[in-house]
Parts: sequence; structure tokens; C-alpha cells
Amino acid sequence: MRSIDTATLVGIAFSVGSTSLAQVLLKLGMERPAVQAAMQHGRAIPFSRAVILEPQLLTGFLLYAAASIAWMLVLGRIDLSLAYPFVALGFVLVLLLSWLWLGEVPNLPQIVGSLLVVSGVLLVAAGRTA
Repeated sequence: MRSIDTATLVGIAFSVGSTSLAQVLLKLGMERPAVQAAMQHGRAIPFSRAVILEPQLLTGFLLYAAASIAWMLVLGRIDLSLAYPFVALGFVLVLLLSWLWLGEVPNLPQIVGSLLVVSGVLLVAAGRTA
């Protein structure tokens, strides 16, 4: 087993951060009037055209692509069982970004759950690097 070096931590942070930001952008993009109108028609071609022309959706897709490349580099450096728990931090980051950018106020169970997720990731990381 290999420990986590700085470059790997940066890769993990970039991947988790990018996928979390992508979720917010996809949500914002899906709420745009042109996309909503295309969804109402229920046909693939108008919907696909609206998605392709919506900058927030395209940016979200590009962030996912970049995050995937970063994640592959991470997996080439450390064990999957050490890397993958960090993905759970995306839940916490999406909760924070949704609150800050979308006005979705977290409730107590979400806050407590997020604290448990962070504790769990720290526990797994500490146990694997000890």
C-alpha cells in the first residue's frame, strides 16, 4: 500500500471538488427556461439541442471529464480502498454549495450526516496511513 502524497491529495481534491461543482452547474443549467421548455416537449432532439447550447450544462460536463482524468491519475497512485472514501466528501461539498449558490438551507439531519461523513473519511484515511 502506498501513502497519500501531496500530488495525490491535490488530485483527490480536484476530482471531488470538480464533480461537486459540476452538480451545482447541472442543476442551474437544468432550471434554465430553454431547457425547461425542451423538457416539456418530451422529445430527444429539442432537449439535446437545449442541453448543448446551455453553457452551465456544458461546463458541468467538462468538469466531470476533467475530474475523471484526475481520478484515474489518483487511482494509479494509491489503493482504491484508500482513495474511494474521499468521494463521500462530495456529499458534504454539494450540501455546502447548494446552500451557498442555490439557497437550499440544510436541515439538522443533513448537517449531522455530513459531520459523520467527514469523521468517517478521516477515520478511514487515518487507519490506512497509520
